[in-house]
Amino acid sequence: MKNKILLTANNFKHLFLLIFSFPLITFSQTVQITANPGQSTNIGIGPSNYHVSENIYTEVEIGAANFNSASTAINHIDLNVFALGTPTSVNNYRIYLKEVPLTTTTFTTGIYNTTGYTQVFNGTFNASATGWVGVDLTTTFVRTSGNNLQLLIERMDNVTHGAYSFNAARGNNTDPALITSRRYNSTVMPVPGTTDLNTGSAFRPQVQLRHINLNDAAITQVYTLGKLPIPFANPHVISANIINNGTNTITNLNVTLNITGANSFTNMQTIPSLASGAAATVTFAAFNPAVTGANNVDVSIPADDFLGDNNLSVAQTVTNNAYTYAYGTVASGAVGLNANTGDFVAKFTSSSPTSVNQVGVNFNAGGQPFKIGIWDKSGIGKPGLLLWESTTQTSSVGVFTLPISPAVAITDTFYIGVRQIGTTNISFSYQTENPIRGNTFFFTSPTGSTSWTDFAPGNPFKFMIEPRLTIANDVGITSINSPLGASSIDNCGILPQASIANFGSNNQSSPFNVTFSIKQSGSVVYTDTKPLTLNSGESQIVDFAPFTGSITGSDSSIVYTSLGTDGARNNDTLVNTFTSNNFSFGTATAPSGLYAFANSTTCAAPSTFQPTYNWITQTSNEINWGANGDDSVLANPIALPFNFNFFGINYNQFWICSNGWISFNNPTALSAATTRTPVTIPLAGGIDNYIAGLLADLDITTATYADAHTYYGGDASKFVITFYHAHLFGSTEYISFQIILNSDGNIIIQYNETETSSPKPTDLLNACSIGIENTAGSQGILYRLNGSKGSVFGSPLALQFRPTGIIPVSIINFSVQRINKINKINWSSSQEINSLNFIIERSVDGRSFSAIGQVPANTNSNRVIDYSFIDNAPNKGINYYRMQMVNTDFSKIFSPIKSVRNEGTADVSIYPNPVRDLLSIMINSDKPDLAIISIIDAFGKLVYTRSNNIAAGVNNIQFDANLISKGTYLIKIQLSSDKIIRKFFKE
Repeated sequence: MKNKILLTANNFKHLFLLIFSFPLITFSQTVQITANPGQSTNIGIGPSNYHVSENIYTEVEIGAANFNSASTAINHIDLNVFALGTPTSVNNYRIYLKEVPLTTTTFTTGIYNTTGYTQVFNGTFNASATGWVGVDLTTTFVRTSGNNLQLLIERMDNVTHGAYSFNAARGNNTDPALITSRRYNSTVMPVPGTTDLNTGSAFRPQVQLRHINLNDAAITQVYTLGKLPIPFANPHVISANIINNGTNTITNLNVTLNITGANSFTNMQTIPSLASGAAATVTFAAFNPAVTGANNVDVSIPADDFLGDNNLSVAQTVTNNAYTYAYGTVASGAVGLNANTGDFVAKFTSSSPTSVNQVGVNFNAGGQPFKIGIWDKSGIGKPGLLLWESTTQTSSVGVFTLPISPAVAITDTFYIGVRQIGTTNISFSYQTENPIRGNTFFFTSPTGSTSWTDFAPGNPFKFMIEPRLTIANDVGITSINSPLGASSIDNCGILPQASIANFGSNNQSSPFNVTFSIKQSGSVVYTDTKPLTLNSGESQIVDFAPFTGSITGSDSSIVYTSLGTDGARNNDTLVNTFTSNNFSFGTATAPSGLYAFANSTTCAAPSTFQPTYNWITQTSNEINWGANGDDSVLANPIALPFNFNFFGINYNQFWICSNGWISFNNPTALSAATTRTPVTIPLAGGIDNYIAGLLADLDITTATYADAHTYYGGDASKFVITFYHAHLFGSTEYISFQIILNSDGNIIIQYNETETSSPKPTDLLNACSIGIENTAGSQGILYRLNGSKGSVFGSPLALQFRPTGIIPVSIINFSVQRINKINKINWSSSQEINSLNFIIERSVDGRSFSAIGQVPANTNSNRVIDYSFIDNAPNKGINYYRMQMVNTDFSKIFSPIKSVRNEGTADVSIYPNPVRDLLSIMINSDKPDLAIISIIDAFGKLVYTRSNNIAAGVNNIQFDANLISKGTYLIKIQLSSDKIIRKFFKE
């Protein structure tokens, strides 16, 4: 993921991972560029006798409209000092600026030159305190919109400054890894036009560009709640941070709070005196909102030399039960720990006793374990005793809502937050607040420590967490279980599922509706509604009707509850996004090594071949892993009874790894981490030339898991490797699967759901790779990776990888002919290798097929053989036919699909589709009939109906599409003996 960076935060002992989407902070004529924070001792001043650096800052970071005139020119530049060095006075310090094209965003190392630059400062840089430290420019600089800015620093004092460290802005606003700086630190004086800036780096100094006016007060932050519950948050105190960006001292500055919207409130406070560069926090009189709804919270100061920072407004929602510090739903980034555990908490206060019965947490990334914790106030200004913690949860992208049952009682001040219990960064979303309010957001590490650190003043992260209080009537969506957000799933069918909870204190004994909708390409294509009753504190998983109309692309799920008396609407609707594609079969390509693949599910029906699940029980030739079946590779290879051709090379032996894969290269020198870590396939390096049945951190140590076994064996036709009850390391989850090598080069992998832990081993299947890869790591097929692309199981499931050079049966002249009331299917084979029989299948829709008969094959032949089959009882209307060509190993290949129309019904086509004005409905009928035409919108509402007498033959009926609005529709034609449905889209 882009924009993930490491930051050692002020007063913090650990590394944080922060994801920034808003790299600049702008107020007044001041722009702070702090994208992707880090620290470096090699920037700003540099540690050696002499220092030169060039740095690029983008127009997006600066702001296109900033510093574009003489009255707004840059006249002051600050750097952000992280740690002080000596001496504090840095002489012979020069700063240069110049504009470069927007396309100039990175450097290569090379000779620097001051030509084209404007020297804006030459003098002494005094760095005697941490934070923003800078200089008034001796020459102001006016920039032009449509350009980036390049900053050159020269220090020529011949003095070492090794103890200094500066805050860095890594890369730029688009990518933290970009080389946006180049520098020189040396004992030799640099010479423009001669000296090579020989170090390229992503670390630029954080800079504060300013235009300082004589009189310029600025509002930097409004401190309130984005959501506050009534009456529990009453009285609510709002404050604001004011800074004097001007050179003159300001006296008697009036600061006005004005609240409009659902509630009204006004208050003014006066700052007696504010020196140049000083800041003050203004606290307004208490505010008591009485009405739920949207407020606009506005803070203003009188006009001065710069009007752009004299007013600041935030949107606020007054609710019945929800708190949050977040203004809106957009995150600035995410925070968490690398290689450590820890707790991140925020403070909340209730004016009367109540209870917390749910919490919503926003995550930037998913898949990590965490808990929610609630602490009391006994820590005296910091979190105290842990009142409650949840069971282990798994994070998901976006808002994660956790019901708390029974609710946790609180009296006044309480603390609530995320407990990162794993060592992978939890990516807890935050919004930037600079300066950050004090005594509100805290951190400790490891998890459970009572040594808390305030995020203020140096770490501007306010957490996006939302505790919710118990009220009488409150039902809501806790999660969309299928399809999962940010997942990539197979588009052959979706089984929508969501979890619903009654958070309120009242039982909901009268049914309320829960609706699940799916949008594709901006249009609602699926809606299903279920009635539900729930007692207080009860949760229920709701399965909705299957959806089979998915198309490849980006989709979204929308689930919402409809309870008329619901007092908290903030949890009534949940939305996620996912993508769908065909992941159950694929044709051969050059990157695949000319292998095709298919599984045994109906999703793979369009494939030209399809494996059949046929579990082979093995109880002999068990591998003796010794005392270790964890991260183990057999030291000696296993011999094959035949030459197995894998990516064009014949092998007669292979190695087995206990982590669910076999390799035709000797992998015994690989590290344990390499053998167990799921990766994208193909990937050069690491494991190569292998078949991953389920590459995961498996453990089949018998002493640990007595039920775990690994077997192998075979004959001249196939060789089978069985992983039976292979456990996820340190878990009760296990899986059983086989890798089968066929002598003709086919690979079958079978997954035995019956011999796999129940419920399905989610943690295991969400951390695995399945696929094949050649010896160079340059070709292969990735079937599944870390839970993406659909389920591993198909109750049960077989997966086949077939090299395209193997064609057991070559079919020619496959055709279907209507003869009076029967259909005759004809085909010929030009070659047969180990063929068993031909199974003829029929369908009424061209998708769902069922067998109607079979014809024995000739087993082996290299001549043309003719075959036929008679369907004596075809369906009315269109009949679709295909054929399974089954081999002696029970693998199968499918023929193309052919169709023929029989008597007794009509054929319908509609065009154009999509339609803008006039829709033509063509009905080809075998007989005169009455056609009732109905048009239904995506919500199931009838929008048009009409009756037409039709004749035998072709009938053309036209519909004025201007009568309906844009969207997806179904058209239903009801005949005397048939009903035909088609879908169309109105532009």
